[in-house]
Amino acid sequence: MSRRTAREWIMKYMYQMDMSNDYQVYDYSALYGWEEIEEEEDRAFIRESLTSMLEHLSETDEIIEQFLQSWTLNRMPKVDLAILRLAINEINHMEDIPAGVTINEAVDIAKLYSTEDSYRFINGVLGSYYKSREE
Repeated sequence: MSRRTAREWIMKYMYQMDMSNDYQVYDYSALYGWEEIEEEEDRAFIRESLTSMLEHLSETDEIIEQFLQSWTLNRMPKVDLAILRLAINEINHMEDIPAGVTINEAVDIAKLYSTEDSYRFINGVLGSYYKSREE
């Protein structure tokens, strides 16, 4: 499995959590599709990412809200929110992954799973956030 595919699974799990309003993972093996993820390395990456995302969820949401223009978290499509959470968490807490890679992956995932214009929106939010970190 590629990192892209692993990120897609992470986005889907975060989307599931948003839809159920339950931000805890009691048992990873109970997550939908977990049995399809064959490699332990991929499972470890997904567990590490989700654990980090959940641990920093409030902080991440505050960051996202700072860079939304005329939007709120409640009004955003849940897929876009899940993608932004994934990317912001990677940028902030997974230093071994270059921010440019994270942003490109988020944009590509948005092209696959979200609306026609979502990838531009996600690229704008993430680009603005990354530039603000450099200042």
